[in-house]
Amino acid sequence: MPWIHDREPTDNPAYSRILDDNHMMAMMPVIGRQLASGQGTATVVQVSNLLVEDHVLNGQAAVATLLLEPINAILLRAPVTVSLNFPLGVDYVVGSMSQPSTASTHISYNPATRQLSVANIHLNPGGPTAYTYRLTVNAPTTPVNLEIHIQTTASAHYEYRVRPSVLRVGQSMPPQTITPSGGVYMLGQGRVTLTFPPNAVARSTTITGVEYADSPIEPGQIGHAVLFEVFPAMTFKYPVTAQIDLRGLVITESLAPGQWPRLDHVHTQPITRVATVGIATEIAQLRDEVPATFDAAAGMLTAQLTHFSTYEAGVNHTAPVPWKFETNLGSVNAFRGAATVGYAFNVPKMQDGLQPALSVQYSSAAADQGTTNSAGPGSDGPGLGWSFDNPQVTRRVKAE
Repeated sequence: MPWIHDREPTDNPAYSRILDDNHMMAMMPVIGRQLASGQGTATVVQVSNLLVEDHVLNGQAAVATLLLEPINAILLRAPVTVSLNFPLGVDYVVGSMSQPSTASTHISYNPATRQLSVANIHLNPGGPTAYTYRLTVNAPTTPVNLEIHIQTTASAHYEYRVRPSVLRVGQSMPPQTITPSGGVYMLGQGRVTLTFPPNAVARSTTITGVEYADSPIEPGQIGHAVLFEVFPAMTFKYPVTAQIDLRGLVITESLAPGQWPRLDHVHTQPITRVATVGIATEIAQLRDEVPATFDAAAGMLTAQLTHFSTYEAGVNHTAPVPWKFETNLGSVNAFRGAATVGYAFNVPKMQDGLQPALSVQYSSAAADQGTTNSAGPGSDGPGLGWSFDNPQVTRRVKAE
C-alpha cells in the first residue's frame, strides 16, 4: 500500500526538510499516512502563513504571505478555499492582498469577525501558490503574542497540513543614558540585564529597548522564549554582558537529547521567491548563534555582546557534549612498518568565532629515534614518539 511522505527526504528516512515560519530550514518528523486500498489517493497541501517579520511594535504594520504548496501533487481536482482568522488588535488592510491578473481567486474580508477568506485557489503541481498581504497592528495591551489561525474547507481530494503563525507585539522601554563609566540597563520585564563595563561607550549614550512577551517552551520542543531589541545601532569598545533569566520559560530537566538553551542574533535579508501563482518578496529572518554559557541551576543564560541588535534566547541547539575518549586504530606504513595514530580534541569556539584545531600524533618511527616533539617553549612534550601541534605566536625581544 502506498505512503504519503513529506518532500526532500534526508539520509535519515525519519526526517525531511520544510520551510518554517521564520524562513529557516528546520528538521521535523515526517508524518506518513497509509492509504487504504480502494479509497483513492489525496493530495497533501502544506498551508502556511509566513510573517515577513514575526515581531513588530504596536501601531506598526506587518506583512505576511499565505503560502499553499502541494507536497505530493497526486491529482489537483478542485480549487481550494482558505480563511485566516485574526485576533483582536490585528486587522487586514483591505485590497492589499496581491494576486496575478489571470487568477480567478475571490478575496473577501469581514472586519466584524476579522476573517479573511481566499476562495477558488487553483493549485499547480509545479510549485507553491503565494499571496502577500498587509496587516495593521493595534493590540489593546502590550507586550503580547497574537496567533493568526488558518481554517481550511474540508475536501475529499486534499489533506491539509496547516501551520499557523504568531505575531509578537512589543512595547518600547523608557530611555536610559549610559556613560563612559559604565551602567546597567534592564528590559524584558526584568528578564534581561545588560551590564556595561567602563569605557564600553566613548561618550554618554541614550539607549532604548523594546520588550516582547515571554513565550514558555513546552518540554521537548524548540523555540524562542525571550526576544529583545536595543537601540541605537552601535558597537562597543568592550563587550557588554547580557544575562537572560530563563526560569519558568525553559525546563532544563525536560529538554530532549541534543537540546540546549542558546542566544541568537537576529537580522534580516530580502529575498524573492517566485511561486507558481504570485511572486512573494520576503524579508528572511536570519539567526546567528552568539557564544553563551548556561547555568542550569540558576536558569541564567550569559553572553558577551559586541553591538546592539535584535536577540532571541530559547532552545534550538545541541547541548554541550562531555569529552569522551574514542578509539582510533591508526595505520601502519607498508614499507617501513612504522605505526602512526592521531587523536583530535574537540574544543569550543572562541568569542570571535575562531575554533582552535588541537590534536596529538604518535609515530613509532619517531619513538625508535628517541624523538620527543615539544608542545611549546619550556615543555618536554607529551611523550616519546608523540607530538602535539600547539598553535601559538611567539615574540622574542633581544637586548642590544
